[in-house]
Amino acid sequence: MYNRIKKIREKRGMKQSEVCHGIVSASHYSNIEACRFTPSIDTMKLIAKRLDVPYTYLTNTESYDAKLEDILLKYEKLIELRDVKGIEQLLSQYASNFQYIESIHQEYHYYLLKFLELALSNYVEDAVIHYEENISDVDTTSINYKVFKIYLYSSGLYNYFKRNYKESIKY
Repeated sequence: MYNRIKKIREKRGMKQSEVCHGIVSASHYSNIEACRFTPSIDTMKLIAKRLDVPYTYLTNTESYDAKLEDILLKYEKLIELRDVKGIEQLLSQYASNFQYIESIHQEYHYYLLKFLELALSNYVEDAVIHYEENISDVDTTSINYKVFKIYLYSSGLYNYFKRNYKESIKY
């Protein structure tokens, strides 16, 4: 399963010991991060505060936001239309909605669309980095078919950009 705590810590450039200091032992924190142990609510609140993210971002991973889903569908449509100005407007208007997407599924959908947007805008190096940081290690077995199709297309593009031509045609 997608482990947000570890990803956030790594993005912040923090060591495990920096996050857990004064909250739990290093070994206990390691088990939390590896999803071998479910921490208490109070522990999660302290970890969220230390990582500077909303508590609900770490705990409401199975939530669904209908408003966000509508925004994601608009984003997807603008990408299909190759409407760069429309994409810029949408991202500007709804920037706060994309900062902490609680639903893992919706966050993953956003990451895939962001990859396609970067590729569309000819920011190939940025698209590759984005894919490697946000998409490459996500478990795709639990995503819906529509998002899975976007994943397949994005993975094919990613491999093409990396000059893995044989791998790119598998998608």
